[in-house]
Amino acid sequence: MPAVTERQGSDAVIAALRRTGDEAQLTQVVAAVAGADRAFAGRLAELLIMRAPNARQRDSMLPVPAELDCRAEASLRAVAGGSHGRVDLRFDSPDRDFTLFVENKLHSGYGHEQLRRYSDALGDLPTEDRRTGLLSITRNVAGPGEPSAEKKRWLGSLRWKAILGALRELPVANLELRRQWQCFLDVVDEQGDFGMTTLDRDAVYGWASYLSTRGELEQLIDDLAPKALEHVKDALADRPAWDDVPSDSIAALATRGQQEKIPYPTQQTVQARFLIPVQEGWERLRIQFLGGYDVPYFTVEARRTGGAQLLAGHGDGHGKFAEADRRLAHLDRRFDSDSRTYWARVHAPDEWLEADEPVADALMRLIRDDVDARADSGMLDPDSGFQADLGLAPQDESPADEATA
Repeated sequence: MPAVTERQGSDAVIAALRRTGDEAQLTQVVAAVAGADRAFAGRLAELLIMRAPNARQRDSMLPVPAELDCRAEASLRAVAGGSHGRVDLRFDSPDRDFTLFVENKLHSGYGHEQLRRYSDALGDLPTEDRRTGLLSITRNVAGPGEPSAEKKRWLGSLRWKAILGALRELPVANLELRRQWQCFLDVVDEQGDFGMTTLDRDAVYGWASYLSTRGELEQLIDDLAPKALEHVKDALADRPAWDDVPSDSIAALATRGQQEKIPYPTQQTVQARFLIPVQEGWERLRIQFLGGYDVPYFTVEARRTGGAQLLAGHGDGHGKFAEADRRLAHLDRRFDSDSRTYWARVHAPDEWLEADEPVADALMRLIRDDVDARADSGMLDPDSGFQADLGLAPQDESPADEATA
């Protein structure tokens, strides 16, 4: 994690009090500045709406009132009783003609039907002609659980890093408050909580500089892995072989050390490992950046250490496993396998590093497609010979960050 630049005076206090990864604290700071300056609140809401990706919903919110009230952790009551939860930021015009809900995310994902509940809360508001909208701001990639672009009131999700420069330039009437606001944004960014939108392409291509590049790739894996996990659980939960298995018991991320680190770096890879199922604690899926070649690659691969035994016709489930192997082999030519331990789809840099979209978004798209292909093949079903995997795992390199510590 990047070290926070040494600061002096009140800036040092802000840096000392900032809690890394604390979404609630971030929300409270935004609300404090917006609550103290209603014109700032109006400009902030305008910035978010103008950057929102869903054009039709965005246009329905314009023009944004010049001044808005802003509240943090606003409770949302249902008309029929009960609660829709609490949204991070709520912006309202004084005449109640305009309401915007904003959900802030750093490292966490969305709760169960969280965004649907917020959308329902907007529909419960009085005044039929009120302009209403919902958007979220996430760290690097959109999370599972976001509505489709056609969903009424859903403006889409933004990335903190992509709007960071514009956030710093928002006008604040009180000059000292403006300086503190900018300092706070800088501290959060230096702590790494706002994520990244680009990679140093020359460093990634020049894998000889791997050790200096590894930190960026670890950060990206750290962001991608929890969102990939949610998709893995959703994809497998739809399979009959996983019936009656709770979603949280299907898969989990492997972590290491007291800090429970997710990224697993070796000298030529940066990986995230998925345990399937959770109780068994055995890695059967991996996403990774792969170096040591002329260009860097990204792979999503099933890890089935009993593969050779199953393909030889031994063990329960060998027939289903062999069929999964055939289905993956015929899916397209990008699949690679040693027919013993791994079944991977290999992605060259033109698919993610040079794609016409942010790197994290391109990678998440590839992860979803590849996970679906593994799930559809049946290779990640427990009746495809899971017991055959429970021997010795392939010899792994020691984590590079421990070996070089």
